[in-house]
Formats: sequence, C-alpha cells, structure tokens
Amino acid sequence: MTRVGPLGKIVEFFRADYPDGVPRTGHVPLVALQRRRLCDDDLDRIAEELAALGPPIRHRHVDGAVRRVLREAACAGDVLDAVRHLSDAGWLIADAAGQVGDANPAVAVFDEVCAAAVDLIPGADLADVMLARDDDVVSVAGTSDLCDRLCELRREAGDGPCTHAASGLMVRADDLATDGRWTRFAPAAVDLGVRSCLSFTLYRRAPITATLNVFGFGTGAWDDDAEALGLTLAAHAAAAVCASVWGARMDSPLGDAERVSQATGVVMARHGLDDVGALRLLHRLAAEDGTGLVDAARRVIATSSAG
Repeated sequence: MTRVGPLGKIVEFFRADYPDGVPRTGHVPLVALQRRRLCDDDLDRIAEELAALGPPIRHRHVDGAVRRVLREAACAGDVLDAVRHLSDAGWLIADAAGQVGDANPAVAVFDEVCAAAVDLIPGADLADVMLARDDDVVSVAGTSDLCDRLCELRREAGDGPCTHAASGLMVRADDLATDGRWTRFAPAAVDLGVRSCLSFTLYRRAPITATLNVFGFGTGAWDDDAEALGLTLAAHAAAAVCASVWGARMDSPLGDAERVSQATGVVMARHGLDDVGALRLLHRLAAEDGTGLVDAARRVIATSSAG
C-alpha cells in the first residue's frame, strides 16, 4: 500500500476537480481563491513605506503597510512574516508595549552607550535612547525600568529635555525642580526622584527625533567633563543610527559633534591643554560671544584654516 503524504493529498485534491490540470479560462480555479502571500517585492514596498514614515516603527504600522500592499486585511501570519523579514534586515520595530528586540545592531550599540554613560559620567544614575514621532515615544536600551516611566511622562506631557534637544545639539538641566522650561514633564519627573538631565540629539527629521538622555537623582552634578563625555557617547550612538537601514534618511547632528571634536583638537594644540580644558575654553568663548558651542567651534576651525 502506497502511503500518501500531506503534499500528495493536496495534489490529489486538485486533480479530483481538475483531472486535466487547472483550466486557464472559463472557470474560477480554486487556487485563485487562496489568500495572497507576501513576496519579496511586497516586502520591499512595505520597507519603503516604513522608511518614509520613519521611526519609531511599531507592529501596527507594519500591519497597516501589509494591508495596503495586499489590499485586504492582514492576518497575524502576514504581519509576523513582515516583522521577521524587516528585523532580519536590521529594522528596529517596537511591539505594542514599546519593547524592541535586543538583536538589532543599533540597539546593541545603544546598550553599550547607555551603560557607559551611567558608568563614566559623574552624577549619572540612568540613561536611555528615546525615539519620538510627535507624541509616539519609545524608550530603547534603558538602564532602569524608571526610563520607561520617564518615556511615558514624555508622551503624556508632550514636553521635556529630550523634546527641547531636538532643536539643537544638547540640552542641560541642573535642577528640574527649578527649571521652568518643561512645566508638565519636570514636576512629574521630580516626583519620581529625577532631578537633573542631559539630552543629546542623535538624529532629527521633523516630526521625528531621537535623543540620548542621561538622568541624575542629584542636582548640579553636570560640568564640562560630563558634557564632553556625553557628546562623545552621543556621537557613537548617532553613527550607529546613520549606519542603520531605518535611520539612513535622518538628519543627524553628528557633523556638529565632529566640528566640536575638531575644534577641541585645534585648541589643545594651540594652547597646550588637555581635551577637557580645551572644551572648557570653547564653552567660555561661546559664552563671551553669546553664541552656541557649535558656532564657536566653526570659528576656531575657520581661523585655524586661515592661518
């Protein structure tokens, strides 16, 4: 007796109704009624749509893209196939709870950067990377569960240091209890025991931003050393974003960080200072001229080139 496997049974099923093969015309073949599955071209179209949307990307965004490509409701298997394909390609995709897989290359860098921030920056107690599009905010690589709560505060308040940092390179708050810039976020953060913050912009493309955020439980802890270390770590994280498939279209201020680093080197050579002393001098020049640190760095580089 010949044993028929599952594939053989499917073939026999089709042959029973179509002994001479599936007709080209005149009938509606049963295979035409089957659900269309995602092909490589479909997945490429989904990736292109999500790239235009920009991070943070959630499962619901993948679901919507799949439905538009298939022109029908997406089943759970379709969405999971798309999420798996995109994740394997390096996309950073958050689930409904805002959790992101640890296997993503950029997340691995964010983990290292945030851990280093807490370990190296005096006064730092926790750190994370926040990805935001309007009020949709995701916390990645947080060193504490408290980072998730601060992310929720940012979403609920609609303001905060990470929002402010999007307009420049860095925002510093020495005491959130007395800082009047964030009337909703700051009091709620203080209630959680968070009193100070440094936020560094990793990328931006309105209304999309990402920041490296370093939080402290104490006040007045930040100095030039803290800013220099944070800026260096932020540049490392920003480079990971620029190298990723999901962040390639973002406008990163990494170039600004490179200008500050280059100007610091010029000042070190010119005045015989170490890196911290050179950065402190750059800050003083910026304060005396009433400009930002990046503008002061540009002037130092320009005078060096002219000389």
